[in-house]
Amino acid sequence: MPLQVVYGTRDDTADAAPVADRARERGGSVETLAADHFFVGQRERVAEFVAEFVTAG
Repeated sequence: MPLQVVYGTRDDTADAAPVADRARERGGSVETLAADHFFVGQRERVAEFVAEFVTAG
């Protein structure tokens, strides 16, 4: 099953590192952005990551 995690490196709400590690262990895609929990100002970049993932393959 395809798996992708997108997280902000400045997120102080959730600890995404364990989730990202598990995704990598399972061969998943992990993308990071210099963003907070809500990806303020990064909406289009998140959309690009997700669109590429969903349409690849």
